[in-house]
Amino acid sequence: MSSKIVSSLILALSLSLPSQALLKGNAIAAFSGPNCDGNMGAIVNCDSSCHQFTGRQSTLTGSPGTHCIRYFKGDGCTSYIAATLSGPNECRKVAVGLGAKSFSTTEFWSIVDPSSFKL
Repeated sequence: MSSKIVSSLILALSLSLPSQALLKGNAIAAFSGPNCDGNMGAIVNCDSSCHQFTGRQSTLTGSPGTHCIRYFKGDGCTSYIAATLSGPNECRKVAVGLGAKSFSTTEFWSIVDPSSFKL
């Protein structure tokens, strides 16, 4: 393959993917599009604090670790709806019909003791 084709392919891939490089560490961002596309909201820490989700359709988590994302019908993280686990650098589509207006998230292993799992 010529270097021009390879460069074009790399540029096309980078334009089609969300900016995951921005999500290093224990962080999450919400997007207006369903596939972590569209307008990106603020990059926030996964520390159980509450953040607005109105007008958002997907979330992208940082790395490393698994994140527990909780969605709420009310502003200020009231009226719990659902929770999901999201892996490192994973885009999660959120059903628009869910009606989520806010969310909070925690890095999963900070709320679950891994030693409690028996293999």
